[in-house]
Amino acid sequence: MTSHKFMPQVNSAVDFAGTFARARQLANFEHKSEKDGQLCRRVAIILPSRQIGLQEGQPSGSASAEMVQSVEKILPSSALCNVLAIAFTDVKVPGRIEDVAKSIPFLGFLMGFAYIGHNVVVFEGHPSAFTHSLAGTDLLLVDAQMIPFMQKDWLDIAFKIMRKAEICVVQPGGQVQKIARKTT
Repeated sequence: MTSHKFMPQVNSAVDFAGTFARARQLANFEHKSEKDGQLCRRVAIILPSRQIGLQEGQPSGSASAEMVQSVEKILPSSALCNVLAIAFTDVKVPGRIEDVAKSIPFLGFLMGFAYIGHNVVVFEGHPSAFTHSLAGTDLLLVDAQMIPFMQKDWLDIAFKIMRKAEICVVQPGGQVQKIARKTT
């Protein structure tokens, strides 16, 4: 796993709201793969340039029952969700999954969520766009290595704006820490 020591330089002149809406739209349905023409779903990755990279998943119906069951245990497809991930997105997309996963360490989870029908978008969490990205989000996955570069009140904002407000932080070793809403 790559250690990130900076927030990538983002193109803040681009309309992030439009880019984000387009990313959600592109990740929301099956399409024919450019590689082999088979139907598959994609994870939309918003690059620091604010272009959208699409990481194709495996063809629909090709995953093992065990893989589908393991993803269903984490985030069942019975209620489809908008998943937002914060990770280092200064990557070449599409690319080999192994290469993209060096920057987005939980890409396997994200690809699994997309495979079973969830809408998955990834971006770097820059403060200029963070608040807007949360509207309609059900599950937020955050790479712990990006937290030092996010705005200090990111957690409070997420709990306030998200639709379901389920938040998890993925630690460098892959452990997932579920964050509970503070109660007073």
